Amino acid sequence: MVKVFGADESGSVGPLVILLLPALVFVISLVVDVGLLFVCKNLGATAVDIAALAAAQEIDLDRLAVGERYIKPQEAETTARTWIGDNLTTLVRLAGCSFPGDVAVSVVVYNATRDAPLTHEPFKRHEMRSHISSNRASQPKGGVDSGGVDSDHAGGAEKGRLLKDPTVCVTMSLPIRNGLLLGRLIPAEITAHADASVMEKPH
Repeated sequence: MVKVFGADESGSVGPLVILLLPALVFVISLVVDVGLLFVCKNLGATAVDIAALAAAQEIDLDRLAVGERYIKPQEAETTARTWIGDNLTTLVRLAGCSFPGDVAVSVVVYNATRDAPLTHEPFKRHEMRSHISSNRASQPKGGVDSGGVDSDHAGGAEKGRLLKDPTVCVTMSLPIRNGLLLGRLIPAEITAHADASVMEKPH
């Protein structure tokens, strides 16, 4: 049986599609934005992991020659900052993210030993802002700000614990703006933290 539509019914589908189109675009943009946010978060965490591992290799070889494990604070800070900057360039290229503000980076070196352990304190977001303020003026928008480095600093980590080995703690927080709709209107912020320690060779 073939149904014949009347003149008053033939145009009902078009207005319905027009009414539902904004909702469809909204749902698709939301899915894309959430997916890109997870991609940016994972790439940011990878950048911090690599930075911490690279910074932990800034060992004082003269001290190491006499059996002392010591990470050079300034060299570790420079190395971590360089690696994060390079990997954020990759983040922009792969995920299409943009940074509406400065990237906050804190690098803290704990030159702890078995005989002189150091406390790895929780690090608060507002403390990170004040900790990095020294280099903010020289950085362009979207650049990487870096916190000071203190070899005996007691703060700067996400989880409090007792350290007995030289450790580099790197924390990064950056606002991102990505996606199709929501991500460009409402910027999000991702935070990543990584530690890397110089361990003794097991006997």
